[in-house]
Amino acid sequence: MCGRYYRTADKSALQDLFKAVATGAAATYAPAYNISPHSIQLILRQARDRATREIVPMRWGLIGHRTKGPGSTTTPHIARADSLERSPLWSEPFHKRRCIIPANGYFEWLQPQGVPYCITLKYSEVFAFAGLWDAWKDPSNGEWTQSFAIITTHGNEILADFNDNYNDEEDPRMPVILQPDDYDYWLSRDEINQPRTDLLVPYDAHRMSAWPANPKVGNIKNQGPDLLHP
Repeated sequence: MCGRYYRTADKSALQDLFKAVATGAAATYAPAYNISPHSIQLILRQARDRATREIVPMRWGLIGHRTKGPGSTTTPHIARADSLERSPLWSEPFHKRRCIIPANGYFEWLQPQGVPYCITLKYSEVFAFAGLWDAWKDPSNGEWTQSFAIITTHGNEILADFNDNYNDEEDPRMPVILQPDDYDYWLSRDEINQPRTDLLVPYDAHRMSAWPANPKVGNIKNQGPDLLHP
C-alpha cells in the first residue's frame, strides 16, 4: 500500500473543507473512484505567499528535481516513513516540500485471496494523506513537471478481522493519515530542520472502517461508485 485510493469530494467540498484556493483545470476535480499511480491528481500545499492553501493538480509518482527525469529513473508513488531522512530523493522534500492528498478512502488487497477492500475513516468523510512533492525541469524545453508521493508507515490491525494472516504478512503498510490540527505544520513551506516524525505513525484502527470492494477495482480502467461495493 498505497497503490489505489478514491476521492468522491468535488471542487466545492475540497475548497470548503480545507480552506483552500483551487487551481488547475476543472476536469481534475471530478470525483475519482479508482486512482492509480502516474495519473494527475489533486494535492494541497501552502501557497508561496505563506498565507493561503492551494489545491494543485500533480502527477502521482515523484520525479526528483535532481534526477534525469521520468524516462531515465524510477518515479516512486510511495515514500516509506522510515527512509525519508536517508534517501536523497526524499530528504529535501521532507524538509521543504510537504503536501497533503485529499481522499475519501483507499483500497487494500488481502493475500493470498487477493480480495480488495475499501478502507476509510468512521468519523470523517474526507481526510488527508501525508505526502511530499517536487518539481523537475525538462532541459530540452524548459517545461516543469510537478509530482508527488504518498508517505506510508507500518500497517495497523484494521484488516485483521477479515484475515487472520494479515498481521503475519511481511511489514504490511498503510498511508499516513494526518489529523486536521497538524495540517498547518505539515504544509508549511518553511524549511524545518527537524520535521515531526511522530506524525508518521499508523492511524487508530478503531477509528477506521473496512468492507469488501468490487473486484472490478483491479482494472484501473474501471471507474464509478459501484467499485466501492461488492
